[in-house]
Amino acid sequence: MSNSAEKDRMGVGEIIRREREKKGITIEQLSDMTKISKEFIKAIEEENFDLLPGDVYTGGFIRNISMVLGLDPEEMRRLYKSQRKREYEQEVIKEAVETLPQYDTDVDKGVKPKRPWLVILLVLLLLAGGAFYLYASRTGTLVSLTKSFVKGEPERQATSSVSIASSAKEEKATLEEPATMETAAVSSVSTETKAISVEEGLATSPAAVSTGSASSPQEIEEINLKVIAIGRCWIRVIADGKKIYEGTLVKGDEKSWEAKEKIKVRFGNIGGVKVYFNGKEVSPPSGKGGVVDMTFPPEPEKER
Repeated sequence: MSNSAEKDRMGVGEIIRREREKKGITIEQLSDMTKISKEFIKAIEEENFDLLPGDVYTGGFIRNISMVLGLDPEEMRRLYKSQRKREYEQEVIKEAVETLPQYDTDVDKGVKPKRPWLVILLVLLLLAGGAFYLYASRTGTLVSLTKSFVKGEPERQATSSVSIASSAKEEKATLEEPATMETAAVSSVSTETKAISVEEGLATSPAAVSTGSASSPQEIEEINLKVIAIGRCWIRVIADGKKIYEGTLVKGDEKSWEAKEKIKVRFGNIGGVKVYFNGKEVSPPSGKGGVVDMTFPPEPEKER
């Protein structure tokens, strides 16, 4: 088997590590010879490329290391690009398998599902009912319907009682005195007033008010991070577990990011930027320079 085919099977990091050990060069010596930090060389050999400052910088590191170790720089860069392409394709396939629904094996075998329209109809009915309830709740239609139902019962009962009483005393209605008629009118007005009071009590009861206030969503405050470059600095930003930015800032550049819970940033040159968290400037960890990892809001320090 040719050396080229064997290299294609091995990763870039493994090739560099074998060649370095073959020549008896330590990581510290290789770092002095290439001016590349020991952490970056170790990440390349272990193929932890996500810890490195982007593919462009990583390609330059691999080229310089290959020249010192006597490897073909262009061939090593080609192997690195091919390897990263395969890793990216594998990540895309894995994500698609995890997120997309599985195929129905019965459909693949040509077996038709039993009455799928029943499931579809049930789903449509549930969606329509939910949409109507949401619309009625927001527009006040539901409250109006409830009031009409509560108000209708006393009115129907009152009407039925009046008609029975009037039919039984129809002959005596003409003989009633004016004072008696006035008393009946006052009694009718009192009944209607009581019905209206009951309706208003239902509409303005503390339970109804508390229920309405409890359903209102609470606002979630977002955190903000701003970086102003005063020099040259590579940055990678991860917000709420997702990488949202990776690149190099030069003097005068300004970037801002927002998140709901947490922002993690790796600075390639912390001295080349000014950092502002929620409008307040943040100083880098004392005694640290160069590559620095910072979390916002800051995590509490662990007791030693």
